[in-house]
This record gives sequence, structure tokens and C-alpha cells, in this order.
Amino acid sequence: MKRSDMPNERVGELLHHLFRILQPHREGLLLAEALARLAGAVRLTPNETRRYESTGVPRFEARLGYASACCVAAGWLSKQRGRWTVTPAGRAALKEFRDPAQFFSRARQIRNRSRAQERMSQDETPAPPVTEAPTSGERAIDTARGTAWAEIERHVGLMDAYGFQHLVADLLRAMDWYVPWEAPPGPDGGVDITAFRDLLGATGGRLKVQVKSGTTKVRSDALRAFIATVNEEEAGMLVASGGFTDEADTFARLQSRRRLTLVDLPRLIELWARHYPKLDAEARQRLPLAPVWFLTGDVRP
Repeated sequence: MKRSDMPNERVGELLHHLFRILQPHREGLLLAEALARLAGAVRLTPNETRRYESTGVPRFEARLGYASACCVAAGWLSKQRGRWTVTPAGRAALKEFRDPAQFFSRARQIRNRSRAQERMSQDETPAPPVTEAPTSGERAIDTARGTAWAEIERHVGLMDAYGFQHLVADLLRAMDWYVPWEAPPGPDGGVDITAFRDLLGATGGRLKVQVKSGTTKVRSDALRAFIATVNEEEAGMLVASGGFTDEADTFARLQSRRRLTLVDLPRLIELWARHYPKLDAEARQRLPLAPVWFLTGDVRP
């Protein structure tokens, strides 16, 4: 793309606006959703929305692909599981550089300096200057990961509470836990699954598990209620597809007398992929594996 097609000042403006869209979302947004919100919030020119014939990617998205790569290198942006998330450093930069052009320029400076230091440390001949060509490959990967993650979220979201509970029990069995009891429909006293390390429960402590489906984040008061059911010689695990609030995370970390593990959906997906070979045929039908492998990257059975 010629620089005159979309000057850096305009790229900085769109990038700065994209960061402001992402900032309130602590867990990030899927790439497609973030770009859709950006397109709905700013007035794009016909030239910016025109698609490249070779890739079919709109010009503004291609330029943002390069700009976002600079922000990742600067430590301002995280791209994981198809989601773009502003890091604490990115929030600080957004506050410091209120001028969009300066914001983008600073990200490029950090990236270029990092690459120069890397070349010097490797004692290599300096590579040609980095161009600002559209990164269609990176864009395609980001889009595919976003689509895969959306598919998994939709699949899990369609499960009822007991379907999700069975999925967690299946995973525990694949992780070599013996699961003698799952809560039937009705009141469960705050515990959905109990598990032991052996058939008789003679070695190690008992694991008590509470499972929460849906998209609502688990709060610290729910953790307090659950941990009250866990004795000191036992361990507790709370699995929540909607994740946990910051207060809940802090509460779990500060526990010193009781062992408490929090598992959100990304962590559950990673464990599912890692222990997939030990799942039985019925369990494997609960969650599609192909997009799981794609999202978890290096996690392979």
C-alpha cells in the first residue's frame, strides 16, 4: 500500500480509537467484533473500506494489522485465543499519548528499537527496513482464531448446567482422578463433583469441585460460600465458563490454609486439549477438538 493511500496520521487515529474501544474490556474482544465496533464508531472513507484484490481484506484492516503488530512488540497489546486485549502498559500509553499520531509513532519506535537490539545481540547483518505492507497472513490467523474461539464459546454456551458439569467430570477422569460422585439435579450443598486420586480414596486428599456455567463472572462472595465446604485436608476447585471477577481472583490467591484452584474457560480448553487422548468416546463428543488445538497453539496430546 502506498503511504498516500492511508497516511500514518490516519492509522494512528484509527489505532488510538481501537484502543479506547478495547480498554473497558479486561478480557479483550474478538478481532471481528473489535473491528466492527471501530467501523461503527468512526467514519471510514471509501478508499479505506476498499478491499485488496489479492486478499479481500479492507485497506483499513490491513493497515491496522501492521499497527497492532507494533503495539504487540511494544507490550501494549495482547493477542491470545483470537482476542485483542490492552495490557497495563497499553493503558498507560493510551493515557500518556493522547495525540493519536504520537501514540502510533511511539509504538513504532519501541518496535524498531527492540528489533535493532535483537539484531545486535545476535551479531547479525542488519536486515532491510521493515515495510508497512499489509500483513494478510497475520490477519488471516487472527480471524481464524477468533472464529474458532467464538465457536467454542457458542458450543459451551449451549450446554445446560449438567452438560457442563459432565464435561468437567470427564476431564478429571482423563487427568487420572477417580470421580465417584456427581451431583444429581436438585440442591447439592455447594459441591457438584467429588474426586479422589485412587479408587478407595486412600491416598491424597479429596477434591471438591463446584461448576458454574453461563457467562456471568463468579464473585468473591460465591468463592467464600464454596470454600466454607472445603476442609483443610481437602482441595477445592471452582470451574466457571464465565470467568472470575478481579476480587475473586485476589481472594483465591490470598488463601493460605485451604487449597483453592480457579479454572476459567480458556484454562479448561487448554486442559481439555492436553488430556484429550485419555477421554473416552462419549466424552470426546462434548467438545470439538480441531478448534481447541488451533486456539491453544503448542498444546498437543
